[in-house]
Amino acid sequence: MASSGEGLGPLGVSVPWMSPQLNPATAYNGAFRDNVQEFLKTHAVKVTLRRVRKIAAWVVELKDTSGTAVNLHVYEESVAQDKERVPVCDCCRNMGWQNHPVCNRRYHFIVPGIPDLADPLQLPAIVEAKLSGMKVSDFKNPQPIAEREEDPFNSPAGVFDSKSHNLHGTLHANGFGHLQRMNARVTDDPKTSLSGQQLMTIWDSLCVLLAAREVSVEDVSNKGGMLLRTLHPMAHGSTWYGKWGYNFGRSPFNVSNEHYSECVETMRSLPLGDLFADFAGVDAGMQHILQQYARLSIPGSPGYVSTFGGVVKRMLKLLARAIE
Repeated sequence: MASSGEGLGPLGVSVPWMSPQLNPATAYNGAFRDNVQEFLKTHAVKVTLRRVRKIAAWVVELKDTSGTAVNLHVYEESVAQDKERVPVCDCCRNMGWQNHPVCNRRYHFIVPGIPDLADPLQLPAIVEAKLSGMKVSDFKNPQPIAEREEDPFNSPAGVFDSKSHNLHGTLHANGFGHLQRMNARVTDDPKTSLSGQQLMTIWDSLCVLLAAREVSVEDVSNKGGMLLRTLHPMAHGSTWYGKWGYNFGRSPFNVSNEHYSECVETMRSLPLGDLFADFAGVDAGMQHILQQYARLSIPGSPGYVSTFGGVVKRMLKLLARAIE
């Protein structure tokens, strides 16, 4: 899936941001490589990392209207210029962007998860400790850049590839990038929680603000153990990421955009009568479940629904209300 970063909506009032007056769509007019430097100069605090090679770090404080703050970490990752070895990005290649020359710089935008910040050996924890003026001893975590120079952007790195990050997106200096991880932060304190909606709006607004050219994401979204990449299109006609302008980018097994769209529409518009017929004499319990959801009236979805897509949409709404 990919998004061009155009035509996206404004920030919601509950989303942490630099300033309510900072409009992502109009703040900068240059290319990404210039905008990101101006952004860091204006809004970020630089953190010196003497023990980490080829990495520069900044922290940007984001606040919502209630004053709740979250720190956005920005890491500039560099590789040495070498005429014989060209940087390679697997994410670009998987998207079919292998014809784009990969720059020797890329930027990681990270909202660290609580486990990252609690581990004194993790780079985000070290950065925040240094930011607060604490003395930090030497650390032995894996270097973000591998010793092998032929694949500098694909090296195994404990820092950037942490599964605990709430948000991790990368943007190459040429403006192309990838949303690599997005995990909602759920805590007992609502002030420290971050929903998927909030995190995606932060990322989307950064892409618009900095004039990212195109961004990819592999849709592995789920809720309650269910794959939303399958259920959300059946309920709403697009994936969950589609709310922020992401659409069909590239699929395995040579599935075209047209074929995918036809399949989604077929499943959405499938009459419930056909499903009842399939389960007749085989699974009366499933027929009863479908009938119950079809008849159920909830706010925003009153009355009887007659299609499979309508039932799935109603189920997802009820699931969201249960989680809330």
